[in-house]
Amino acid sequence: WRELTMLMEYATAWTYRLLPWTTPPDFLWFVILWVSVVSSLGVAAFYFIGLRLTRAPPLALAAAAAYGLSYAALSDLIGTYGFQCFAMPMILASLAFFIAALDPEEKNPSVFRILSGLTMALALASWHVTRFYLATFFLAGFYGLWQSRKNPAALERLKKSLGILLGFAFAAGA
Repeated sequence: WRELTMLMEYATAWTYRLLPWTTPPDFLWFVILWVSVVSSLGVAAFYFIGLRLTRAPPLALAAAAAYGLSYAALSDLIGTYGFQCFAMPMILASLAFFIAALDPEEKNPSVFRILSGLTMALALASWHVTRFYLATFFLAGFYGLWQSRKNPAALERLKKSLGILLGFAFAAGA
């Protein structure tokens, strides 16, 4: 049990308490809608991942639709309250920010590096399975470092991005 956190439950309760209700809705219905809205943010993150990778909005939209209509995404959107409902959009957002930080055309990659680290830290703090994703991500990152050894600019961008992500992961307790 020490691996489980209450971050998702706190976020749900804080949202319920902070919204200016004239008449508060039934909490059960609020939770169902809250999970659906939060889970659907992963579809937007997937669109931005596709957009950064392909530079083609139609392809990015197709990728986001394929993810959004997949069983994995739909099962989170229909009102389940698993930890992945809260963490998956943050994992995907972290990946989208990481990809943006690696873009050689990006004028300020440091902002995206920090955003990638922050969203990954929140995902790590909310779902214990995120550690397995992060371990796989770093293995791919080390392979990317090895592949980038002949391109000093790409190697430097990747080293900085992985370093900041690693720092935020340690800060989150991973």
